[in-house]
Amino acid sequence: AEWQKQQDALRAKKEEARQIQEQREEKQRAAQALYEADMEKERQLAKQQAALRWDAEHEELVTNKRIAIQRWRAQREEAKLSLRAQDKEKQRRQIEEWKARKQAAKE
Repeated sequence: AEWQKQQDALRAKKEEARQIQEQREEKQRAAQALYEADMEKERQLAKQQAALRWDAEHEELVTNKRIAIQRWRAQREEAKLSLRAQDKEKQRRQIEEWKARKQAAKE
């Protein structure tokens, strides 16, 4: 009977130890799952930040390109206007010279 009590007590302690071990393992699995969830959140946040940075950089590049195109068009228009003004001035001088030659020929 005494031996049976000792065996029962030993079985009870082994069962208790097994349950404690299972609880530890369950806590470790839960902690690992939380850690992995946190890491996934950090990865998602990093992806979002990278996407936002790319969007901002891309928008800046597009804006700078638009500004450059507008400047180029304005410079081209200025050059055209300048050439037209030069052409008109040249034509005016040619007409004056022609008038002067015509007047000289009359005299």
